[in-house]
Amino acid sequence: MSVIALLACGAPARCVGYGPGRAVAMSAAEYALRVLCLDSDGVARELAKLGDYAVSAENGLTDADVEAALRTGDFCALVLRSANTCTARTFDAAGGQLRVVGRAGIGLDNVDVREATARGVAVVNTPTASVRSVAELAIALMLAAARRVPEARDSLLAGRWDRAALEGRSVHGRVLGIIGYGAIGEATARIAAALGMRCRTLETSSRREMALAHGVRLVSMPELLAGSDVLSLHTPLAPSAPPIIGREQLAAMKPTAILVNTARGGLVDEAALLGALERGELGAACLDVFSRERAPLEPTVARLVRHARVVATPHLGGSTAEAREAISTELATRLHAELARGAGRQ
Repeated sequence: MSVIALLACGAPARCVGYGPGRAVAMSAAEYALRVLCLDSDGVARELAKLGDYAVSAENGLTDADVEAALRTGDFCALVLRSANTCTARTFDAAGGQLRVVGRAGIGLDNVDVREATARGVAVVNTPTASVRSVAELAIALMLAAARRVPEARDSLLAGRWDRAALEGRSVHGRVLGIIGYGAIGEATARIAAALGMRCRTLETSSRREMALAHGVRLVSMPELLAGSDVLSLHTPLAPSAPPIIGREQLAAMKPTAILVNTARGGLVDEAALLGALERGELGAACLDVFSRERAPLEPTVARLVRHARVVATPHLGGSTAEAREAISTELATRLHAELARGAGRQ
């Protein structure tokens, strides 16, 4: 039985006590700092190296499960990835005990930072740990679409040898448009440039000088949409903001263009994207993120991932061994620093 289940049924919980160089079973009461880690076993292991913590590592919990655990668990820290949200309900369930929320990743769109700040809860994330891995996936998806890799695999699995029918396109000399020239956008541009692509980003970018120094041309949004052979999204998702790529933007793109989204599903109007693909108004779409990321798939998402010109993955941007290790180390260090300042001790 998990620690959460024991707490929920009122049993005297026995946690794994984490301390430098050791892991032994002991009463949860022997530790002042209790941490709930969701889908983040690596963070639990790294915390073990930094101090004495009672860590409950749980996988696959719904938000309701998390709230139930917080109501009974007396946790001072919560670690989550993209599958869960942290809202006012989460803080209410914690009953004022929560002192820090750790996001194992870059984006904070699933954490209500304003609510956390109002309640005196620190929020930390890992802004650099998965940059390279996400950029590599964006390029990999783009290449898979350009060379029609999924279609070729399906053809072979069906027992066919369709070389003539599966002619792809080279990306050398093509224009890569980047919306969001932050760390991931920059890393993507560097890899693309090495492939011989010509990179563009928005002239409104806050990192204009950095982009220019890397040989990236600055253009307007209409120019970016109309001139890109590949359009890759690397911008955060603002709370309650409408999609930045909808019917109008898709109509402005080349009918042969490839749309790549490894940022957040809410950046793209999925119904509009599906329509554009079905009408032959867009060359292909590469999607690692979706508006709803949990099985069973939402109907529009299900139709998208089954489309012949869609290359889809289940939010794997940061899912490399190297990125996970870096995320675990960086987040554990930042959590420990927050808690060491006394925020988590009574």
